Order: sequence, then C-alpha cells, then structure tokens
Amino acid sequence: MTKTSLWQGVMPAITTQFSASGELDLRAFEKNVHAQVNAGASGIILGGTLGEASTLTADEKTTLVKTTQAAVNDQVSVVLINSKIRLDIETLISKSIGASKV
Repeated sequence: MTKTSLWQGVMPAITTQFSASGELDLRAFEKNVHAQVNAGASGIILGGTLGEASTLTADEKTTLVKTTQAAVNDQVSVVLINSKIRLDIETLISKSIGASKV
C-alpha cells in the first residue's frame, strides 16, 4: 500500500469573507474557493490567515468546512487550522465536522 501525503501541491490559505454586519459572506467565500480550485490548487486551507484560526467560532468553522467540502466536491483536500488554548475543544470540533486527521 502506498501512503500519500496530504501536503502536496499548492494549498492556499484563503481568507474568510464577512459581510458589513459581521456575518460570514458565504457567496463571496465560495467564489474564492472555486477560483482557487479552478486555478489548480490541490487543497484549501481554512482559518490560516490574519489570525482567523483563533477568532472564528465553532459554528463559523463548521460552516466554512461544510461549505468548502460541498464546493470542492472531493476534488481537493480541505484543511482547517485550529489555534485555541483548549486543544480538547478544537479536537472535538474537528472530529464533529468529519476531519480525517487532527
């Protein structure tokens, strides 16, 4: 059996888009995800820019992962960056949204 690495190719850390009222702007976010995949990205990294990993709520992270998974339709890897003081909580969040590795 050949073991393949998750870390291959170009995997941009994309920004989380927000509306003027502070809510997730999923339409703009999905447009960015599609642009990255269409440009040849081999994966999408979520929460890895501008301190988002430590400031997004659990619900926002869940929404972003599920939105990204639906948008990429298993074409590329989806990586969520977790950065909180309580690793046990982040691990629980990651597992609840179907993370294959934590």
